[in-house]
Amino acid sequence: MFVVVARLRSWRAGLAMAFLSYAAMLAIFAAFALPNGNLEHMFYVRIMGEFLGGVGLCLAWKRGGLVLGRIAVPLAAATLLVIWLYPASHSGGYWLAPALGVFVAALATATGPLVRWLSRPIMLRAGEASYCLYLTHYLLRDVVAGLSDWGRQSWLAAIPATVAIVLALGGAAYALHRLVEVPARRLLHARAS
Repeated sequence: MFVVVARLRSWRAGLAMAFLSYAAMLAIFAAFALPNGNLEHMFYVRIMGEFLGGVGLCLAWKRGGLVLGRIAVPLAAATLLVIWLYPASHSGGYWLAPALGVFVAALATATGPLVRWLSRPIMLRAGEASYCLYLTHYLLRDVVAGLSDWGRQSWLAAIPATVAIVLALGGAAYALHRLVEVPARRLLHARAS
């Protein structure tokens, strides 16, 4: 896939790739999803669909043809409205993947207070460590489940439980990023040069 994607030179090709990837993913979910919204033994459909859709949007933006900054806030508002009006739309979260991908692409070209806030050093560090959050969140599922159960006992417990979950997941992700990912990247770059 990397070899094929690296050859895409047109922003239109990137946009077409994103559209086809999301369309294929959603078509498979529409045809085979279980009542809970998931696909049995087909987790790779979601992973590949979302990943390739994001790669296509990134390519479209990098190649200069995707300028969505003006629609970032309206798109986010529309997505939240759909979630609020139609709660089943986020069962599994897969139906919102294209909207989230376009929202992130829109933020990449946007300006204004939201982008300035997201450009703060702490937010940039959080973004850099986000892949490590993906790698560590499953390992901490028992911690998160315990804190969630505690937070559901009362609204007074919900706030510290939420803070504890964010700190546990964020701390684990940042530690893995700084202690494993950054040194590994340096090592790979040194060997490549």
